[in-house]
This record gives sequence, C-alpha cells and structure tokens, in this order.
Amino acid sequence: MGGAQSLHELIQDQKFEDLKKVLENEDVSEQINKRSEEKATPLELACHLTKDLEIFSLLVKKGADVNSIDQNRNTPIHHAMINGQSKEVIQLLLSSYDLDLNEKNLYGLTPMFYLNKKTDYRVIKELVDRGANLNIEDEDGNTPIMYALFNSCKSNVIDSLAQNGSDLYHLNVKKQNSLHYAITIRSPQHLIKSLIEQGSYKLILTQNQLGENAIQYAKRVTCMHNLILLMERFLKEELSKKEKSEKIKKSKSNEITISELPKQKILKRILEQKWILNPLIFKNKNNSQNNKNDKIKKSEENEEEKEKEKEKEKEKEKEKERERVNDEQNEEEKKKENDDIKEFLSRTGCMGTFYKSKLEENNIRIEIPFENSAHSLETYFNEANLLSRCNHENIIKFYGAYVQNENLCLVTEHLQNSRSLFEILHSSKVQLSKEQMIKIALDLSHALNYLHSNQIILGNISSLNLLTCDNIEITKIADLKNYSNCYNWKAPEILLGKPESIQSNIYSFGIILYEIESKEIPFEDLNSAQLPYFIANQKNKPNFEDLNVFSSLIPLCLETNPENRISISEIIDHLNQL
Repeated sequence: MGGAQSLHELIQDQKFEDLKKVLENEDVSEQINKRSEEKATPLELACHLTKDLEIFSLLVKKGADVNSIDQNRNTPIHHAMINGQSKEVIQLLLSSYDLDLNEKNLYGLTPMFYLNKKTDYRVIKELVDRGANLNIEDEDGNTPIMYALFNSCKSNVIDSLAQNGSDLYHLNVKKQNSLHYAITIRSPQHLIKSLIEQGSYKLILTQNQLGENAIQYAKRVTCMHNLILLMERFLKEELSKKEKSEKIKKSKSNEITISELPKQKILKRILEQKWILNPLIFKNKNNSQNNKNDKIKKSEENEEEKEKEKEKEKEKEKEKERERVNDEQNEEEKKKENDDIKEFLSRTGCMGTFYKSKLEENNIRIEIPFENSAHSLETYFNEANLLSRCNHENIIKFYGAYVQNENLCLVTEHLQNSRSLFEILHSSKVQLSKEQMIKIALDLSHALNYLHSNQIILGNISSLNLLTCDNIEITKIADLKNYSNCYNWKAPEILLGKPESIQSNIYSFGIILYEIESKEIPFEDLNSAQLPYFIANQKNKPNFEDLNVFSSLIPLCLETNPENRISISEIIDHLNQL
C-alpha cells in the first residue's frame, strides 16, 4: 500500500469509507491478520470501533481470521459482544467460527458474560443455538444473567436470557439468586420487573443464606424502589390467592393498604422510618410539626437580632459588594470553564454530578436531582443509603432525605467555597504545590480506607466527584453514585466485565494521582467509543515517568494484575513519607 495508511490506522482513525475502498480494490493479504503494536488484528479492532456490517463482510471475505485468539485469550466473538454488535454481525462471525463458545478467556469469562447496555437481545438465541451455555459460572459462581444485571442491560436481554434457558434460581457463592443479586447491585426497576415476570412469584419467596426472601432482603439493605415493586407484586399475588379461594373479606371503608397509596407517599414513609431529618434544618408550616420547630424559631430570632447590629450589617454589605464586583470580573472565565467541562463530559460519555440547589446556608445543602425518572430516583436512593452509613471528615455528611412534590430531596453538608477537583485541575489558574498535591491524595486515601474498612466499594471514583476548596484545606468525596459509563478513571478489568473491587478503586486512585500532578485529563484524546477498548486492553496508558511527586506510587496503583496493586494502607504510608 506504499505510504498509504494501514488497515489498523484506517480503523483506528474511523475512516471507514476509505477502509471499504481499500478492502474492495487492494491486496491486503499481508496485513489482514497482522497484529498491531497493541496486539490487535483489524477484525478485533473493528469489533470495538464500528458496527457496519459491510465492513465485517469485506474483512471476512478478504480472509480475516474469526478464530484468532489475542493475548488475553479473547476471540473476535468476545470483542463483538463487548461492543454490542448486532445479530447480523454475530451471525457472520459464527458462520466460520470453529472454537468452543464456552471457552473462557484470561479473566475466566466466555463471550456470553459480556452482555451490556449495547447488547442486541437477538444475539442470545444465536449463541445458544451454537452451544453457548447460559448457566456457566465465573469464579464467584455468577452466571451471564448476573453480569447482564450488573451492566444494566435492557429488559429484552433479561427476557431473552430467561426464555432461552438461564436459571434465575441459580445461587452464586454468596447464595444469592438472580433477584437477590439484582437487589445487591441496585439494579434499575425495569430489570427487577423483568426478573419477577420471567421467574414467577416463587422467585420473590426464595431465601438467601440468611433465610431472607427478596422483600426482607430489599428492606434490610434499604433498596427503596425495588422494595416497593416487590411489595406491590407480593400484595397482588396474595390478593389473587384470596380471590381464587373465595376467602377474601371486604375491607373496612377507612382502611388503606399499601397498594392503594401513591408511590411517592410510600417512598416518603420508608424514608421517614429510615432517615430522621434534623428538625433544625427545616421550617415546617404544618401545625402538627410546630413543637419540633421551636428550636429553629428561637435560632432564627437570635440570628435576626444579631443581623440588626450595625457593624455586622455594614460588613455584610461590603462583602456583598466585593462579591458582586468579583462575579462580574469572572463571569466570562467561569462560562468558559463550564463550557470546557460540559464538552469533556459530552465527548467522553462520562456523567458528572448535576443538582438543582434549593438551599445553601449554615453548611446545609438541599439538592434535587435534575432527572426524576424511576431509574434516577433509585440511583439517588442508593447514594443516600451509602451516605447514611458514612461518618468521616473526608466524605460529605448526609443529614436526611425527603420527598416533596414528587421530587427527591437530599440534605447534605455544604462545603463552603468549594469546587470539584476536576474544575480546579483543568479549568482554573490554581497552581498546586507539592504539599497541596499530597494533601489531596491523603484526604482521598483516608476516605477510601474508611469506606473499604466498612465494606463499601465505590464504582465512581474520579476528580469529578471530589470537592475541594481553592486553598486545598480539605478534600471530600461528594458523590457515591455509580456511573458505569465514566470510563476515563475505570480499571481495565471493570471494562472487561469484572465487578468493582477494592483493587479497581486503587487503580482509579492512581489515575487521579496522575491527573493531579500532570493536570492532564486521563485519555483525553479518546472519544466515548474508543475509551473502553483502549483502557481495557492497556493501550495509551498515561506516561508518568516525567512526574516528580507521585512517579513511584502511580505504577504501583496501575498494575495490570489487580492482585499486584498496592493496598490503601501502604498508599497512606507512602504519602506520609513524601
């Protein structure tokens, strides 16, 4: 091809029309199965970067080996499943596929374990018809349907798995069936509903190793939306049984059952039982709450008296004027900073933390998530549950939650004059000293040490969910939600289907260290389509050799084998010696 681009380069640069012309008109026999420096064949690379059936047809026609095995023992079918290729592409690859579909890769996973949000549900039957085992287990006894739940697949994927022979009652090593597992990982409501519909009422009543059925377990771990769904299904079944046996009795006219209550009222009742809000935070207009608000009224009266003092009033006016002038000077700069951050989030597919702030005073913040869908609410309930279990100076404090006008309101600590670490590093003129870098790293490591000691593993560690002040006085984890598509900070094994772990948190910590010192966005040059493939296959790794402060610590956090990564206690010792 002379000086022209190779097949690898055309695919990697996503020049697919040029690629088609080359495949149609040129002899590519020497490079059709050649592995690049990243150890990928053109076919394997195409599986991650395009879904164009014509390209796959041309590659196979030109002799692309569909039975190739890469350094991680992945086949093209593995790669195709990771990127959610269509039924037609899978059919094309299977037409010449001679390997065992139940052969596991280096991570102990078959192609069927790589079901994800992009999966075409129709491929499941294609793979099953070719001998794929839907009930094969990983080292923890989890089956493909559990991975599908973990990766938040669409409902039709769960339905197809059940209809093609997936055992919903299978127990993993923790004695969890698919429904218990879904509750554990806080699966969205539509997936829980699919499990119940496919597994029947008996699935709810199946007990785990503690003797808990799904309702009892959901209540213990405060999985709110799913608890309501399970209770509704339970009540519906019980009522149906009574009607069939003609033993049902007429309810009293003034009796209200859970099934008759609006969902938001159920949520509110459950929340009020679990998280008792501090009455000092709110003004409640209901007469029934007057006694509870005596303290806040007295506090407000004292505050009003103090504010009447002339000296404080003058100082307050001066401060307002200074803030007004400062805001005018920085308006354009802040707009540019926000635009830069939004552009990054949009390009990478990563989600930040966006709230409507209802109240910020006395170090109290009431936040309402912009999205109020069932899935979004479930995410915020899960975060509230985690925050309610935490009491650490480097984790934002949680005071309570309540439902008002069908909005979920989280009441948390407000960190004065704070911004996300991402903003400070990439959209501000703040220059961090060595001491400040170490301070941020120590604050985060202490928070992680606390979380891990309490068996809390985060699925979302990045500079986007860390709050710090411009003077770097303190840094706090401010968001415990799990964003599965925030790839830039994810460990490679997570992008290959493994669940989050302490070791994957350590990897994310190492990426943040690189980000702090280099002030570079990790994998900034990759888009959302490229990120999972390049990170999972250890490509385009950050260059930390030129760093000074964390150069010896970062590689210990980014070890390819999770078991070889440094522990959080060792990280703290290392940082204290810098």
